[in-house]
Amino acid sequence: MTDRKAKNSRFPIIITLILIAVLGGILRSTFRLNSSIKKIDQAKEKIVELEETNKKLTEKIEYANTPEFIEKEATERLNLTHPGEKIIIMGDPSTTYEKKESRSANSAIKLPNWRLWLAEFKF
Repeated sequence: MTDRKAKNSRFPIIITLILIAVLGGILRSTFRLNSSIKKIDQAKEKIVELEETNKKLTEKIEYANTPEFIEKEATERLNLTHPGEKIIIMGDPSTTYEKKESRSANSAIKLPNWRLWLAEFKF
């Protein structure tokens, strides 16, 4: 009879341990699921940001392919003009364009043309 009581007294302990193990597994799965959901939400936010950035860059590329942009860049960066246009240099009125050109031509440091281009495009 004592053997039967010993088996009966172990049964609730075994059931309790099994329930604790199952509950621990469920809690662990719940935490993993929550962290996965957070990662998915962060990835969706990053996708939205990247799509907005992509849209802005696409618009910039489209604008860069327009004749207006090319003309503007040629005028501003390369100092090109249309035939018949005149360049007006704003600055010290006592110094003329010819004096500035002669001063730069007489300077001791004369950079090669390719260096000037690299400096122009900030390389």
